[in-house]
Amino acid sequence: MPSATAWALLAAPSARTSTIKRRPKRRWQGQRSLRFSACLLACDPLSSKLPPVDAQRCVGLATDSGIIWGMPDSAALDRTPDLADLEARDIGWELNPLLDGAESPDVLLDDADRIADELSELRGSVATMEAEELVQTMDRLARVNELVSRAGNFVMLKFSGNTMDPQIGAAMQAVTERSTAIGTKLIFFELEWAAASDAHVESVLADERLERSRHYLLNLRRNRPHLLSEEAETILAEKSVSGVGAWTRLYSEEMSALTVELPDDDGNLQNLPFEAGLSALGNADRSKRAAAQQAVTDALRPGLRTRAFIFNTLLLDKSVDDRLRSYPTWVSSRNLDNEASDASVDALIEAVVGRYDIPQRWYKVKAEALGLDRLDDYDRMATVADSTAKIGWEEARSIVQTAYRSFSPRTGRGHRHVLRQPMDRCTYQGRQARRRLLRLHRAPAPSLCVPQLDRRAPRRADASLMNSDTRPRVPCP
Repeated sequence: MPSATAWALLAAPSARTSTIKRRPKRRWQGQRSLRFSACLLACDPLSSKLPPVDAQRCVGLATDSGIIWGMPDSAALDRTPDLADLEARDIGWELNPLLDGAESPDVLLDDADRIADELSELRGSVATMEAEELVQTMDRLARVNELVSRAGNFVMLKFSGNTMDPQIGAAMQAVTERSTAIGTKLIFFELEWAAASDAHVESVLADERLERSRHYLLNLRRNRPHLLSEEAETILAEKSVSGVGAWTRLYSEEMSALTVELPDDDGNLQNLPFEAGLSALGNADRSKRAAAQQAVTDALRPGLRTRAFIFNTLLLDKSVDDRLRSYPTWVSSRNLDNEASDASVDALIEAVVGRYDIPQRWYKVKAEALGLDRLDDYDRMATVADSTAKIGWEEARSIVQTAYRSFSPRTGRGHRHVLRQPMDRCTYQGRQARRRLLRLHRAPAPSLCVPQLDRRAPRRADASLMNSDTRPRVPCP
């Protein structure tokens, strides 16, 4: 999950400030100045490449510019958006472009199923394929991936907008089952390619036409020691729909149903989405933060045993998978996916643990900025700004677009394209969920489409299980 400084980077990349001296532009800063972000990220011990800035200056900078609330400059404090803009009324994703003109996800899956059947005829020949045939095969596999991804993302985003709608849930389940069935037809490709001789692989991948697929194909072979037989891989893929996928979806639905009771400006209790309680933990009023903390705690208490059971079940599933695949440690599968060695990750963990004094110092500075002797847990996300303001949809969109454009003109163009797509009307619950799903769309890479072999590492429940890991179990890297 992004740190507070990372969110600040997205919120205000070019904010004006007088608390630090301006520095010469650096190449990595792009076309627009990222000096403000550099100061913020300098508070992060992992940002070793950025100019060193004293942590207290960063806190003072946050105080002056109000970055906790995503304020680009002090003038924003004087602007109050109208209610419709503040609530982003009638704003929601128009998802039909994902279907690429098809009437339904089933049409896309029909095409993917047909291509998968054709590719199945290649069984037994993958390990000896020459470059030209492999290029054609990878193009067809990429097409399967695109079709399945479009269908899966369409129903997944629909489900994210309203997890309580049984029809949407049924549609997503149907797409998940069909996608898994398509993926199991292609398991042989990964296994046969992994079994190919090193000499043949080196010769084939030297062909420039495979440059787009080379990295992915090489990574497949890195998993050779942990692959099972085709029969075993097929069973695991098929069972994932009723196993880890089902448990993850249940957790997502449980969390989506949570609400908190918070008082409005007149003191009347109102039932709000769970995220509203988390957001209130950043309120400038300490009593309101304490009330929000209690409301969040009260909301989490019912169903706690059920959610804990789900999490423990997923951890057990992960441990069984690691044992079957002979991973040396619980984090080895994740490291392999990240192309990092176990030794490098262990060194990183030791470095972080060895500098726990950095966050401790940060908390002391934060307490001083808030005028407190010691922080309570509900003070950690408190704003240190003198003033706060509410930001509406239009201004928020402008801030985020500027952040993407400052980081990279290419990401800026992609983000602008997404926000220029037609918007449809949606429910309040859908708006809340879809605003959290604001992402820069990236087209599927031309890569192999096979069932994702479960190589996940256990992570915090609130960071991993709340993610909608309900997509069809055929994602490609």
